[in-house]
Amino acid sequence: MRAVIQRVTSASVTVSGEKVSEIGRGILALVGVAEGDTEREAEQLANKITSLRLWDESVGAPSSSSSVGETEGAEGEAKSLGPRPWRRNVKEIDGQVLCERRLELSQVDELLTPLLRLSFPQLAKVQKGSKPDFHQAAKGEAAKALYEKVLANVRKSLPGSGKVQDGVFGAMMDVALVNDGPVTILLDTADKK
Repeated sequence: MRAVIQRVTSASVTVSGEKVSEIGRGILALVGVAEGDTEREAEQLANKITSLRLWDESVGAPSSSSSVGETEGAEGEAKSLGPRPWRRNVKEIDGQVLCERRLELSQVDELLTPLLRLSFPQLAKVQKGSKPDFHQAAKGEAAKALYEKVLANVRKSLPGSGKVQDGVFGAMMDVALVNDGPVTILLDTADKK
């Protein structure tokens, strides 16, 4: 199972001209389910999504924190080094997560456009020629069930109304986002190290 994680200041999904989900600061996760993936991988991926430390320690922190990134100067004076990066996760910043699932494999051919959207790119191989091969992607209901497990586990980690959003399974979607950084990370449950 793979996910492309993007740190965003906002993201949304529109289907047939209607906005179906939207988040503010948080994570856009493009999730791809591969043949042979299990509920264990779904749980691991959800845990990684919600525990990744993508923000510096000042994001979502109380504004009265005066010790953030301070060190002693030559004469005992505190000098600011600024906030330390990579210290806080989406839970700690009171952020949101927008998960997008893969499409049905039967829809791939009609959706192969210059810009492949959603999560197919991380499950596609392009070893020969220039046509993507999606044979590693899980099919239909099996993929949907495992994606729903990822979503349920992310929701469990981020309780609260509207904290976790998703799109419409099998629909042609427009995904809009404002990258923060930009920070983009590829997670793969097959990576054991």
